[in-house]
Amino acid sequence: MGIFSKWFSMDKSNVPEKETKNDSSINNHNEAILRFLNQIFENEEYDPLLPEAIQEIVCYQLGSTSLIQRSFAIGFNQAEKLMEQMEKVGIVGEARGDQPREILVNG
Repeated sequence: MGIFSKWFSMDKSNVPEKETKNDSSINNHNEAILRFLNQIFENEEYDPLLPEAIQEIVCYQLGSTSLIQRSFAIGFNQAEKLMEQMEKVGIVGEARGDQPREILVNG
């Protein structure tokens, strides 16, 4: 089990729709992720989309840069940087060429 397992143990059928992201449980969930990211990155900056990108990758169990690009309407370079940051915190494995990265936490 990865370090994010306690946050991502929900059944995929219970994943909230994007319209309900203001729900207090989701906000608490995001705050916990932000606290953890601040500890990992210390004085380094990370992309502000990182918490949402982590949720997207874990929810779909697909470590794909193109999924991040489509989900957030961003360019390849920013999506790849997000993938590298997710690798740093143990969400996804190493890059495997044009294959999706391995997801290291359960959704």
